[in-house]
Amino acid sequence: MRPNRGLLDNQEKKDPVKLNNLLGNAWEGVSEFFTGLLDVDPKLQARRDAEAKELYDLRAESPFFQFFGWGDGNDERSDTNLLQNIAPNIGSMYRDTATMATNPAPTTEALSSLAAGGALNLTPLGDMLGENVGVEQRAMANEFGEMV
Repeated sequence: MRPNRGLLDNQEKKDPVKLNNLLGNAWEGVSEFFTGLLDVDPKLQARRDAEAKELYDLRAESPFFQFFGWGDGNDERSDTNLLQNIAPNIGSMYRDTATMATNPAPTTEALSSLAAGGALNLTPLGDMLGENVGVEQRAMANEFGEMV
């Protein structure tokens, strides 16, 4: 048997198939497929954004919602008095949850990227795929890990 040739093959094979290339290609295909499932029609997204802005502006006029951080200048946080931050934080959590419910694609993409980056960083799968696979996801997971 000669180097770079198969047992029954006279043709030279310079680049053997590597497992990390196959897994990397599979990962990219799966990622693109699942990201495409939640894509929203741009017109629908524009309508949702306009409705959300209209609702926000309407609520920003109410003293009740201003207490919870709606409107310009009402969403400021204190570094010294943490109790002062409770109401704006509750309002922020409500707004963020409402955004996640009405726009599932960006939320799902962010959560799946975070989970994928964690899996790539913490399991042998990341080593098998190679360093160039999931660079953005790994960075997101690293940043999240540093914050926590």
